[in-house]
Amino acid sequence: MLASVDGAPITQRDFDAEQGALTARQSGTPSGVRTVVERLIDRAVTVHLAERDRLHLSPEYLAAERRGREDVLIALFRASLAGAVPAPAPGEVDRFIAAHPALFAQREQLVLDQLAPRVPPPATLRAPDMATLEAALTHLGQGTQRSTIVVDSGTLEEGEAARLRAVPIGRVLRLGDGRATRFVAVVARTPVPVTGAVAHSLAAAVMRRSAEDAVLAGRLAAERQRVAIRYRRDVSPAAAP
Repeated sequence: MLASVDGAPITQRDFDAEQGALTARQSGTPSGVRTVVERLIDRAVTVHLAERDRLHLSPEYLAAERRGREDVLIALFRASLAGAVPAPAPGEVDRFIAAHPALFAQREQLVLDQLAPRVPPPATLRAPDMATLEAALTHLGQGTQRSTIVVDSGTLEEGEAARLRAVPIGRVLRLGDGRATRFVAVVARTPVPVTGAVAHSLAAAVMRRSAEDAVLAGRLAAERQRVAIRYRRDVSPAAAP
């Protein structure tokens, strides 16, 4: 015990959590022991004041408390699944790396000029560059939202990443359909390949996470069949359009 407030202990675990949070906010610079302990005391005293005002009985607090408890239990359950998932074999890792070039050997950082129509554009609409496209949409009376974004190809679906990898700089590419339609042009691309031991480590982690997701999905599906689930009529699956 490092200190106490009205008999309630401030432990080393409390200290480690508070120092970790402070270090993250201060760009990696750890705070002194006394600074952290005083912050923990201020935290405990603030809680006393809130409880004196009976804020711990408010609907907002009770909802947040329940949500926090659920988050911890979900994280612990998720961690417990790791033991049920075997590590992938080296050959499986190699095949995964080969099947996902956008995440590994051909990974790129892309600067995209992006234009998102506010309403679905005509299916036949095409343009050689973004300025011409924007003018065409304006002529059609369709509002647009244009922006410049930076994208890591490793975060994209493999097919979309392949299309962006193949398109020449500046050429407009139409992605999605309907209300999800957007137009992009690659402004710049920087190769950031992930290879060797780093690639194998990343691939194994992604594969394990995917396997854990599959185990979790199976457990969820089985448990949903066991528990009683009732919907308000307007939010039930039967009410979906």
